Amino acid sequence: MRAAQAGFTVYENALDMAKKESLDAVSICTPNCSHEALAASLLRQGVAALCEIPLTIDLSGAFRLFDLAECRRTVFAPAAKFRFAPAVTHARDLIAAGEIGQILNFRVEFARYRNMLMSWKSLPEVAGGGVLRDQGGNAFDLIHYLIGPLERVRAIRLRQAQPLDVEDSVLVLATARGGVIGEVFLSWSAETGSHNYATVCGTKGTVEIGWRESTLKRHGKEPRQFGGPYQELDAYQRMAQAFLACVQGRQPLWITSDEALDTAFALEMAYHSMRQDATVEMDSKRIRSRGPFA
Repeated sequence: MRAAQAGFTVYENALDMAKKESLDAVSICTPNCSHEALAASLLRQGVAALCEIPLTIDLSGAFRLFDLAECRRTVFAPAAKFRFAPAVTHARDLIAAGEIGQILNFRVEFARYRNMLMSWKSLPEVAGGGVLRDQGGNAFDLIHYLIGPLERVRAIRLRQAQPLDVEDSVLVLATARGGVIGEVFLSWSAETGSHNYATVCGTKGTVEIGWRESTLKRHGKEPRQFGGPYQELDAYQRMAQAFLACVQGRQPLWITSDEALDTAFALEMAYHSMRQDATVEMDSKRIRSRGPFA
């Protein structure tokens, strides 16, 4: 292994590492089904945890972790990496400043062909779902960050292209704060050719956040580029630096527990919608009941 070759101590089990090492903070990048047990064990020891999205494979597990973090006064945060892409931050500022006017519509797309036959992400007992579980959390958090929390969702499982026990393509019709309607397209099997992963349209123009570049298009004006290529490693490094600053008490978390739970709730409700073949409202009473939902 590269870690061993670089001189790091390697453990077969993350819990063994937590017991034997004196840890200040941990980044949890393991399969989804292990997130809750690992995070809970670390938080009980007072170890700060940065956890990949989805935090857990059910809503009640996410509540338990945030309750535990609050009880132990320990930092616990979701790895909401897109919040640390400079273009996303700039786009949010442009939208907030009214550069595109009143928001009319949005689209988020994470669609790229990947053969998932040998991936743990296609195993329901390990991943807790398919492409919706894999990509939905980041998509919903991106909408929350740019526009506001979701108010209702209608998730539709599309025609299956790969022989998996989980969904490989999903379309989500979503309504965000203020009644703004948009869509989220997630797929392991489709290549749309789109260069943008998030687009927000308004009465005065459009913000396009792309993999290669990001652009502000104002009605009657020349397009203005405001961001370069999306660099995942750079976003992770920025997030890791912010996480360490939070652990050291130098700055607050970039996301509140309520925001993180909103995203977990939206993901739970999207699966509920897909099973029921119906639009689901984001009822605040339901989120306080802490799920899960059949």
